[in-house]
Amino acid sequence: SMSLRSQRLSLHTIRGNASPNIAQATAPNAHAGSGTDINRQRSNNLMNGNETHLQRRAWLVLLAAFATCCVLTVGVPSTVLYIVNSASYAPNITVRLQAGIVTAFCDNEPEQDAKVVSVQGRPLTEGCTIMVGADNESIAELFVDRPSTASEPILPLMRMQLYAGTRLKIDQARLPRFRLSAALPSLIFGMSRGRIELQTPTATPVQIKVNTTELGMSIAEPGAYAVWIDGVQSQAFVWEGQAKISKTDSMMLAQTLRAGQRLRVDASSEGLTPISLPQNLVRNSDFSSTLLSPNWRVLLDTSDGKMTGTAAITSAIIMPMLDLSRVGENLGWGHTGVVQDISAVVSDTRDLRVRIAFQILEQQIEVCGSQGSECPLMIDMRYRRKDDSSGQWLQGFYARGQALGGVLPDYMIANRQGRHIFKPAGMPQLFVSENLIQIIPGIERVETLEVYAEGHSVHIQVLRVELLSDR
Repeated sequence: SMSLRSQRLSLHTIRGNASPNIAQATAPNAHAGSGTDINRQRSNNLMNGNETHLQRRAWLVLLAAFATCCVLTVGVPSTVLYIVNSASYAPNITVRLQAGIVTAFCDNEPEQDAKVVSVQGRPLTEGCTIMVGADNESIAELFVDRPSTASEPILPLMRMQLYAGTRLKIDQARLPRFRLSAALPSLIFGMSRGRIELQTPTATPVQIKVNTTELGMSIAEPGAYAVWIDGVQSQAFVWEGQAKISKTDSMMLAQTLRAGQRLRVDASSEGLTPISLPQNLVRNSDFSSTLLSPNWRVLLDTSDGKMTGTAAITSAIIMPMLDLSRVGENLGWGHTGVVQDISAVVSDTRDLRVRIAFQILEQQIEVCGSQGSECPLMIDMRYRRKDDSSGQWLQGFYARGQALGGVLPDYMIANRQGRHIFKPAGMPQLFVSENLIQIIPGIERVETLEVYAEGHSVHIQVLRVELLSDR
């Protein structure tokens, strides 16, 4: 029993001595397990961080792709559209002498070196200035056309008549380069004095603006328009079409003028009030009545019993016009015209002008013949003065030849007054005379007004003829 007790004691001692060693042996394993968990947690955190970073990067790529898509979808078409709408080029601009003296100079030329403009014309560009002689005989015409291409002919955009004393600058003249462009041809003019009449064709819309010291006239419709400057007063006329008029010193103040209206503006004008056009003293002036009588009488005459001409209203439904025709070979002299009794007192009239729209289709002899009396189109106004004496005012137009002193004069030798005016054949033309009250002192009464074609073989068409009286 002693031995058994000794053995148990020994075993207990051994176990007691072994416990610290076992604890010491198992402690590192416990610490090792704890470190593994920490590493695993760190690894998990790192993986989670990397995943978040990748997600952010993916979102950034996605957003960048969306932004790029938007830029390409919206920006590229917008850029192309801007280029299409803003790309432009210069039109053909030509100024042509019609009577008297006309000069022109451009931005790179001093005014004192302004060149004389001939009947053949002179090409101009933006920045050029046209000056028409101050005498009542000087007159010029400005053409603006779209240049021809391999598939398209020259397209007239505007015709402008510049009268005596006019000074006009071409501030801008641009045409859209592409057919798809939403922009319109743009013409801007600065006018410091004088008088202009302009026409725009019905085929192509054109944006036109004429600026004076007092007003700005904006045109975007086909028609016939005018701007007159008389001292410190500017007048805008709308014969046909529609225009917007604004005061130069107050662009917010604007008024729309329609056909048959005009507007006067000066420095003291507070508003813009349209007024009617001057009174027209001619009956059936636009030949809308298909019969010439009773308003017009036909006058026909020839030499040596040759063929007489014809005077009739044609195209009555589409565009009525007076057709004066005497066409053939070896016809000799002839007179074909119509006359109207006006019988109007004009002694209290402040402004009196003849306005006519026409085209010369054929002319055989050059200029107006050797005596200056055989123009393809002549206007003859008979009148009486306050002293009861009679008088005659004449204005001729021609389309062929070049005036040459006493050989082919551009005036009537037997009754010299103003110069005859050159007008290209086959093109609609417009003319408004100077104020006849100033040209004819003492005029009291207008008796008759005649429109006729004289010469050999001639053919003209008159769209309208008016005698405008403004009291």
